[in-house]
Amino acid sequence: MGSMSRPDIRPWRPVPAAEQDPDLAALLARVARGDHRAFELVYSELAGPVYGVVRQVLRDPAQSEEVAQEVLLEVWRTASRFDPARGSAAAWTLTIAHRRAVDRVRSENAGSRREQKAAPAPADDADVAEFVVATMDHQRVRRCLTASLTCSASRSSSPTTADIPIRRSRSCSGSPSAR
Repeated sequence: MGSMSRPDIRPWRPVPAAEQDPDLAALLARVARGDHRAFELVYSELAGPVYGVVRQVLRDPAQSEEVAQEVLLEVWRTASRFDPARGSAAAWTLTIAHRRAVDRVRSENAGSRREQKAAPAPADDADVAEFVVATMDHQRVRRCLTASLTCSASRSSSPTTADIPIRRSRSCSGSPSAR
Protein backbone atom coordinates (compact mmCIF):
# COMPACT_ATOMS: atom_id res chain seq x y z
CA MET A 1 0.00 0.00 0.00
CA GLY A 2 1.08 3.50 -0.70
CA SER A 3 1.63 6.01 2.00
CA MET A 4 -0.98 8.68 2.45
CA SER A 5 0.09 12.05 3.56
CA ARG A 6 -1.80 13.63 6.34
CA PRO A 7 -3.02 17.19 5.69
CA ASP A 8 -1.68 19.91 7.87
CA ILE A 9 -3.96 20.36 10.80
CA ARG A 10 -3.68 23.61 12.58
CA PRO A 11 -4.31 23.62 16.27
CA TRP A 12 -7.49 25.33 17.41
CA ARG A 13 -6.97 28.77 18.80
CA PRO A 14 -9.78 30.86 20.18
CA VAL A 15 -10.64 33.94 18.15
CA PRO A 16 -9.87 37.16 19.99
CA ALA A 17 -12.94 38.84 21.45
CA ALA A 18 -12.44 41.89 19.23
CA GLU A 19 -12.88 39.74 16.12
CA GLN A 20 -15.74 37.66 17.51
CA ASP A 21 -18.23 40.28 18.48
CA PRO A 22 -17.41 43.78 17.34
CA ASP A 23 -18.55 46.59 19.59
CA LEU A 24 -21.27 48.04 17.39
CA ALA A 25 -21.68 51.09 19.61
CA ALA A 26 -18.02 52.00 19.14
CA LEU A 27 -18.27 51.26 15.44
CA LEU A 28 -21.29 53.54 15.09
CA ALA A 29 -19.35 56.30 16.83
CA ARG A 30 -16.64 55.85 14.20
CA VAL A 31 -19.26 55.77 11.44
CA ALA A 32 -20.61 59.07 12.75
CA ARG A 33 -17.16 60.53 12.09
CA GLY A 34 -17.22 59.18 8.52
CA ASP A 35 -15.10 56.03 8.96
CA HIS A 36 -15.82 53.86 5.90
CA ARG A 37 -14.10 50.77 7.32
CA ALA A 38 -16.23 50.98 10.47
CA PHE A 39 -19.35 51.16 8.31
CA GLU A 40 -18.22 48.06 6.38
CA LEU A 41 -18.03 46.20 9.69
CA VAL A 42 -21.43 47.51 10.81
CA TYR A 43 -22.87 46.55 7.44
CA SER A 44 -21.44 43.03 7.57
CA GLU A 45 -22.84 42.55 11.08
CA LEU A 46 -26.29 44.04 10.59
CA ALA A 47 -27.24 43.58 6.93
CA GLY A 48 -28.65 40.09 7.53
CA PRO A 49 -30.71 40.94 10.61
CA VAL A 50 -31.98 44.15 8.99
CA TYR A 51 -33.10 42.24 5.89
CA GLY A 52 -34.76 39.62 8.11
CA VAL A 53 -36.83 42.17 10.03
CA VAL A 54 -37.85 43.97 6.86
CA ARG A 55 -38.71 40.72 5.09
CA GLN A 56 -41.00 39.66 7.94
CA VAL A 57 -43.00 42.85 7.51
CA LEU A 58 -42.98 43.21 3.71
CA ARG A 59 -42.90 39.58 2.49
CA ASP A 60 -41.69 40.70 -0.96
CA PRO A 61 -37.97 39.94 -1.42
CA ALA A 62 -37.30 42.76 -3.90
CA GLN A 63 -38.95 45.42 -1.75
CA SER A 64 -37.26 43.97 1.33
CA GLU A 65 -33.83 44.35 -0.28
CA GLU A 66 -34.63 47.92 -1.28
CA VAL A 67 -35.84 48.90 2.19
CA ALA A 68 -32.87 47.15 3.85
CA GLN A 69 -30.50 49.22 1.70
CA GLU A 70 -32.39 52.38 2.63
CA VAL A 71 -32.10 51.46 6.31
CA LEU A 72 -28.36 50.88 6.12
CA LEU A 73 -27.95 54.15 4.25
CA GLU A 74 -29.90 55.86 7.00
CA VAL A 75 -27.59 54.26 9.58
CA TRP A 76 -24.63 55.75 7.70
CA ARG A 77 -26.25 59.19 7.59
CA THR A 78 -27.62 59.28 11.13
CA ALA A 79 -25.06 57.32 13.14
CA SER A 80 -24.39 60.43 15.21
CA ARG A 81 -27.94 60.18 16.62
CA PHE A 82 -27.26 56.80 18.21
CA ASP A 83 -27.13 57.01 22.00
CA PRO A 84 -25.64 53.91 23.68
CA ALA A 85 -27.27 54.91 26.96
CA ARG A 86 -30.72 54.29 25.44
CA GLY A 87 -30.07 50.83 24.00
CA SER A 88 -27.84 48.65 21.88
CA ALA A 89 -26.69 49.54 18.40
CA ALA A 90 -28.39 46.46 16.99
CA ALA A 91 -31.70 47.38 18.63
CA TRP A 92 -31.41 50.95 17.32
CA THR A 93 -30.73 49.73 13.78
CA LEU A 94 -33.44 47.07 13.82
CA THR A 95 -35.94 49.62 15.12
CA ILE A 96 -35.13 51.83 12.15
CA ALA A 97 -35.57 48.80 9.88
CA HIS A 98 -38.95 47.90 11.34
CA ARG A 99 -40.22 51.46 11.11
CA ARG A 100 -39.10 51.78 7.49
CA ALA A 101 -40.80 48.50 6.58
CA VAL A 102 -44.06 49.55 8.24
CA ASP A 103 -43.84 52.92 6.45
CA ARG A 104 -43.48 51.08 3.14
CA VAL A 105 -46.56 48.96 3.86
CA ARG A 106 -48.57 52.06 4.76
CA SER A 107 -47.37 53.83 1.63
CA GLU A 108 -48.36 50.90 -0.57
CA ASN A 109 -51.79 50.68 1.07
CA ALA A 110 -52.38 54.41 0.65
CA GLY A 111 -51.37 54.18 -3.01
CA SER A 112 -53.77 51.35 -3.70
CA ARG A 113 -56.59 53.23 -1.93
CA ARG A 114 -55.89 56.28 -4.12
CA GLU A 115 -56.00 54.11 -7.23
CA GLN A 116 -59.30 52.58 -6.18
CA LYS A 117 -60.83 56.01 -5.59
CA ALA A 118 -59.57 57.31 -8.94
CA ALA A 119 -60.78 54.31 -10.91
CA PRO A 120 -64.37 54.58 -12.10
CA ALA A 121 -66.83 52.19 -10.55
CA PRO A 122 -67.52 49.25 -12.80
CA ALA A 123 -70.68 49.94 -14.76
CA ASP A 124 -73.37 47.32 -14.87
CA ASP A 125 -75.74 46.87 -17.80
CA ALA A 126 -78.55 48.90 -16.18
CA ASP A 127 -76.27 51.94 -15.78
CA VAL A 128 -75.20 51.74 -19.41
CA ALA A 129 -78.81 51.48 -20.61
CA GLU A 130 -79.85 54.47 -18.49
CA PHE A 131 -76.94 56.48 -19.86
CA VAL A 132 -77.87 55.65 -23.47
CA VAL A 133 -81.52 56.58 -22.93
CA ALA A 134 -80.58 59.85 -21.23
CA THR A 135 -78.18 60.70 -24.04
CA MET A 136 -80.81 59.98 -26.69
CA ASP A 137 -83.37 62.12 -24.83
CA HIS A 138 -80.82 64.92 -24.58
CA GLN A 139 -80.14 64.73 -28.31
CA ARG A 140 -83.87 64.79 -29.14
CA VAL A 141 -84.39 67.89 -26.98
CA ARG A 142 -81.46 69.64 -28.67
CA ARG A 143 -82.84 68.82 -32.12
CA CYS A 144 -86.29 70.14 -31.17
CA LEU A 145 -84.84 73.34 -29.74
CA THR A 146 -82.65 73.81 -32.80
CA ALA A 147 -85.62 73.30 -35.08
CA SER A 148 -87.72 75.68 -33.01
CA LEU A 149 -85.04 78.36 -33.09
CA THR A 150 -84.59 77.87 -36.83
CA CYS A 151 -88.30 78.35 -37.46
CA SER A 152 -88.53 81.44 -35.27
CA ALA A 153 -85.40 82.89 -36.88
CA SER A 154 -86.90 82.56 -40.33
CA ARG A 155 -90.18 84.17 -39.20
CA SER A 156 -88.62 87.10 -37.39
CA SER A 157 -85.40 88.89 -37.92
CA SER A 158 -84.98 90.03 -34.34
CA PRO A 159 -81.34 90.34 -33.27
CA THR A 160 -81.76 87.86 -30.41
CA THR A 161 -82.74 84.92 -32.58
CA ALA A 162 -80.83 85.85 -35.71
CA ASP A 163 -77.49 85.97 -33.89
CA ILE A 164 -77.80 82.46 -32.48
CA PRO A 165 -75.75 79.95 -34.46
CA ILE A 166 -78.10 77.21 -35.51
CA ARG A 167 -77.43 73.84 -36.99
CA ARG A 168 -80.14 73.44 -39.60
CA SER A 169 -81.15 69.84 -39.80
CA ARG A 170 -84.98 69.96 -39.72
CA SER A 171 -87.63 71.90 -41.50
CA CYS A 172 -89.84 74.28 -39.52
CA SER A 173 -92.97 72.38 -40.38
CA GLY A 174 -93.49 68.91 -39.02
CA SER A 175 -92.65 67.23 -35.84
CA PRO A 176 -89.15 66.17 -34.93
CA SER A 177 -88.51 62.67 -35.94
CA ALA A 178 -86.41 60.26 -33.91
CA ARG A 179 -83.26 59.09 -35.57
